[in-house]
Amino acid sequence: SSVLAEDAANTGANPVDSSVVEGGSLTYTVALSAAGIAASEYSLAIGGTAVAADYASISFSDGVAWKNGDAQTGIIVVPAGIGSFRITVATTDDAAIESAESLTLTVGGVAASGTITDN
Repeated sequence: SSVLAEDAANTGANPVDSSVVEGGSLTYTVALSAAGIAASEYSLAIGGTAVAADYASISFSDGVAWKNGDAQTGIIVVPAGIGSFRITVATTDDAAIESAESLTLTVGGVAASGTITDN
């Protein structure tokens, strides 16, 4: 399994662009070792130096969702047959002048970090 962080506006860049200016979105591509024959659950944790005020909504592709629709569970449900999916995290454009911050997503124990830079 793997997790890859990318600037949502530049997905597929080579080399990978994992830095976004605040107000943009970071996309984390999660590749599972195999697609499940049944729905699977994975823990999802957010860490790094960014705080909750530095990011806003979190969305998922391919039918992946929070368990019972509740982000407080810290668990996502991946439907059967899905071998990879994306998690998009919108960042918040604020008036604070600050250093670059890291935003680390850990899915099922595998992590990737993106960077939020000040504008």
